[in-house]
Amino acid sequence: MKTLYSLTKVLTNERPRQSAAAKDKNGNILNDKESKTKKWYEHFNEALNRENPSNPVSIAEIEAPDEIEGNRYI
Repeated sequence: MKTLYSLTKVLTNERPRQSAAAKDKNGNILNDKESKTKKWYEHFNEALNRENPSNPVSIAEIEAPDEIEGNRYI
């Protein structure tokens, strides 16, 4: 199968498609590397640095599964 897949890729001359552009919050296209890096920094800064939840769940409130078989819960 691997050989068939490789040959098909060579014969169709298909290349992986990658998006070279990114958009800022206003929808403007960012082309230069510095702008893209700044955009991703802002994105992850907002996504990962959030306020603590107002009503967090404690470990005591989480129910354990009844049975465990291998690595899967039943």
